Amino acid sequence: MRPGGLLLCPVLPGEDESPEAGSPGAQQASLNSIIISRWGIPVLSCDDLAKEITAADFSDARAYRGNLVTSMTARRA
Repeated sequence: MRPGGLLLCPVLPGEDESPEAGSPGAQQASLNSIIISRWGIPVLSCDDLAKEITAADFSDARAYRGNLVTSMTARRA
């Protein structure tokens, strides 16, 4: 990725942040969890993901909570 490029990635809710059971958000979180676990990607909290992104030479890691999914963005340094 070129310097200044934008990284966008989903953040799965942790056990303490799980949406209400049966809600659209819970259904989406379950589906995301299945897909991401099949890819062999570890499920990280926002804080842990921000640390990993920063360690990979990205800056300005920020989380954005949407209706169904939380996303994180960062810029390539």
